[in-house]
Amino acid sequence: LCRHLYIISSIIVSLATIFIIHIEYNWGGGFVEDRIAVMLESPKYEIIEYLKVYLSYIDIALISYFVLLIIGIFILVKSIEYKFFKIISVTAILLIGAFINYKQVAIMTNPSAYIAVGAINGIFLFHNNQNKKREFNVKKENVQCSDRFDKLLIVIGESVNRDHMSLYGYERKTTPFFDGLDLIKFDALSPTNQTRSSVPMVISHGDVQNPENIFRRPVLIEELKKCGYEVYWISNQPRVGKHDTDITAIARKSNHIYFTNKEINKVSTYDELVYEKIKDIEIKSNKKQVFFIHLIGSHQDYKKRTPEGYKPFGIKTIVDQYDNSIHYSDMVVSKIFNLFPKDKFLFTYTSDHAEVVSNTKAGHGFIPPYKDEYIVPLVIWGKDLENKKILNKKT
Repeated sequence: LCRHLYIISSIIVSLATIFIIHIEYNWGGGFVEDRIAVMLESPKYEIIEYLKVYLSYIDIALISYFVLLIIGIFILVKSIEYKFFKIISVTAILLIGAFINYKQVAIMTNPSAYIAVGAINGIFLFHNNQNKKREFNVKKENVQCSDRFDKLLIVIGESVNRDHMSLYGYERKTTPFFDGLDLIKFDALSPTNQTRSSVPMVISHGDVQNPENIFRRPVLIEELKKCGYEVYWISNQPRVGKHDTDITAIARKSNHIYFTNKEINKVSTYDELVYEKIKDIEIKSNKKQVFFIHLIGSHQDYKKRTPEGYKPFGIKTIVDQYDNSIHYSDMVVSKIFNLFPKDKFLFTYTSDHAEVVSNTKAGHGFIPPYKDEYIVPLVIWGKDLENKKILNKKT
């Protein structure tokens, strides 16, 4: 029994230590419970892609070290003759491991100076799987409706750093479609640097100061339905787990919900599937309709976000691969945009969060975070939008 207890406890302590050191090395620390929640809400293919990108020689060295350590101490414990000393040895190892992990966690849970990412994600941890009870908690509010637009297209990209869009002055021609539109563009900031907490804020009254409003006030989907819109939610990001994510729970408020990415445990699908799905939906000229589109966009692994052979900027570097994904998203959005009649039509494009993109460091979700994780595009196009100059372009 003592040996079994030792083996199990040693493995748990070792894995926890490796996990925490991995977070510290790659992400600069953070709230461990939040990282675990993100992992549990990620599909299998996304976890595999993550390991391919971030598993390093340091992780391999750590694993090797702890395997040898466990074997060595197990041999030592086995050689001790008296059971009492064996129990004392195992207890001591557990206490030392727990203390080491406690000190590491204590060091890494300092709040971010840029934005309270941990606090916001803590609220989502608390509310996870509680969205089915939202209707009993949401306050009833009056909604101001307008008949100005019959068709609304709201596209939410993934991990789009606007500094890599030619629309915003990037030297590479990554967004030829957006470049050709007479649109309104904003220098926007995302509310957080993680999809799971950012998207619900984008489509609700929740914000950094009041994230709980996501669960206390009607979300945009509910308000549009009150104004007579038939709401479609089409996502190329998979719903995950038995109870799904907060995003999926909110999306279920729509009249119609589709997930084009059905290969949850295999590989991700390309965003053109969203275009194919919308082609199958009747866009009715005499009915108010709104389409929420959630793309997989530029999520790592970047080279897997574009079809084979789609490499306008090559694939030699991480930046090349990322820019290819931006260019591909621009093409997909153009095809979706062109499906709609342009009279009484309003188009909006933004991203859940941005991305740190360089050939030495790439990704999002760092704590403390980088500015590059928040600088997202926000563009609006409408045929009959007048007085564009009076709009505040700082948001």
